[in-house]
Amino acid sequence: AKRREEREALGEARREAGNRFVEYCGIETRLFNEFLSVSYGLASEARDATESGRAGSKQRAEAYFSRLKLVERSAEIFREKRGETEVGRFYRIKVLARVPKTEYERVQQWKEEQLQQRIQIAEDILEKLLDSARRLAQGGDLLASLEKLRQTRKTAKEEQTPRWKVYLARADEQQSVLLSGLNLVAVSKTEQQIEPGDSPEPLMVRVELRGEKGGKIPVQNFPVLFYNPRSSRFSTRSGADGNAIFRLSANNEEGILEVHARTEVEKLEKQMPEETLAALKNRTLLFRIENR
Repeated sequence: AKRREEREALGEARREAGNRFVEYCGIETRLFNEFLSVSYGLASEARDATESGRAGSKQRAEAYFSRLKLVERSAEIFREKRGETEVGRFYRIKVLARVPKTEYERVQQWKEEQLQQRIQIAEDILEKLLDSARRLAQGGDLLASLEKLRQTRKTAKEEQTPRWKVYLARADEQQSVLLSGLNLVAVSKTEQQIEPGDSPEPLMVRVELRGEKGGKIPVQNFPVLFYNPRSSRFSTRSGADGNAIFRLSANNEEGILEVHARTEVEKLEKQMPEETLAALKNRTLLFRIENR
């Protein structure tokens, strides 16, 4: 741009040359500033011409770019006149700067080191998420385990490490194994005969997971729905023992009451894939109470 002071125009040209070097290195200005701080301890501020139009950002690089050797320079002078009298001047300067090849190589080496560090950190996080999901499932907290697996997939897609697809596959496989071992079993009697005025025994189902060694793990805080297709619905969640309970009140009318129990899939739409929800919705337990 045109500047009133020649020194100001030269400084801007020098900084612009520095920014072009940053672009040539293939690195964001923010990361280049970090490179300077780590490698040189430079802390002066220099205006980043490549981003100033968008965000007015600055990078701490004045001290670094001031060392660039200028090998060519050209200047344009614009005279401001009133009539025949010159009342001021503007300067626009362009420069060609020389940067040692070793500086470019140093930036590239730092980039590679940073990349490897980022990959290692990202993969450590992914490993911890998968391990946490496994431990939560073994403790019976299926919903929290599924949330950790969701975070694993999200993080893997965001980080795009060289093995990110491997972590996606591992999360999917771990979730598939979990859900294939999920089951609802009847704990109370599935058929009862009572007299009018008596209360039936509570209806109870247990939510279970198949453990890594084949054992059964009770699932806590899992949504279960008890319902009669013709009338009422009762929503509840399993306790720490994996049991979900529905207590019916006494009824004086004779007849047969059928109550179904299933996973309340409507509350799990964000945690499970559609095909799993469809399968769970069709997997019901039937309780039959005869009142006579």
